[in-house]
Amino acid sequence: METDSGLCVARWLGRSLESFSHTNRHLAAVDMSVGGRLVGVLRLDTRALHSAVDDKRRSRSESWSGLADELGVGRSQLTRLSAGGRIEVRLLLTILEWLGRDAESFTRIADR
Repeated sequence: METDSGLCVARWLGRSLESFSHTNRHLAAVDMSVGGRLVGVLRLDTRALHSAVDDKRRSRSESWSGLADELGVGRSQLTRLSAGGRIEVRLLLTILEWLGRDAESFTRIADR
């Protein structure tokens, strides 16, 4: 499942995206309503996610290939985060666990 869709489904269910992870960290769902009306949709800031991954990777003097092996993902899955765009929920949850952060710290409310 693509991440932006996963964020919408989680919000609709009143759950956090992380609550579906095997770590089961249940965080409060983001309220995006004003007077009961939805005012936007959650979007993942993939470039900010890449920046956080890159910062931690550099602080550990680790290569992209080494990090990809550690996380069990492809190197290109990590490096192409810098271009923005959409990613799969499974990749996001893997990265969030490694960073020790939640999805909300990388989301923004967009008009569409």
